Amino acid sequence: SLALWEQELRKAAERRLYERSEILKVTAEVSQILQKTTNLENSLKLILQKIGDACKSSRVYYFTNEIDKGYFRQIQEWAQDGVKPEIGNPLLQSLEYAKIGKYYHELLEGRPFQFVISDIKDPEHYQRLFLQNIKSQLVIPVKSKENLLGYIGFDDCNSERIWSENYSNLLLSIGASIGSAIEKLENEKLKEESQENFKQISETLEEVFWLFDLV
Repeated sequence: SLALWEQELRKAAERRLYERSEILKVTAEVSQILQKTTNLENSLKLILQKIGDACKSSRVYYFTNEIDKGYFRQIQEWAQDGVKPEIGNPLLQSLEYAKIGKYYHELLEGRPFQFVISDIKDPEHYQRLFLQNIKSQLVIPVKSKENLLGYIGFDDCNSERIWSENYSNLLLSIGASIGSAIEKLENEKLKEESQENFKQISETLEEVFWLFDLV
């Protein structure tokens, strides 16, 4: 009936509003964590858990981009209770660019992408998802300026879920925050190394001058 249909539409709209509010709340929490962190890899576990809970995902994980080696490597993962973690999967320790095909270029351009397993035509790609019990997947790039640092992946092991564009955009903002945090930590590390090098050079010069004074 019309009344039942309207009721279902209202419930769907309420659910979308609730999901949006949860993601906005998590975005603020993630931003606070990133502002305080001095070790991103340790903070990532908590961040992925918060995002996973808010998104009702089966798994959420982060792959870092090993640019000099030409592959992505999984370094952190959160999995829902009852869902098998894949952090120990050797296939995910060196996921070559070629293995994700055209999607690699989407990541380079800073665009998220998603797919459901029933649409996958490539046998190797299908098998990789099937063995992890993945029904659908959303991938969010993590960039700093023009550099692709890695990506955040979201697995749904229960249904062929379709993430809305609005939803993906909210998650993109989290990816951007992580990218900025990585850049900040790397800059601080370079600064510390530069100061340490300067200190060593100064100490060496002092020793040289001291030797000259002795002569």
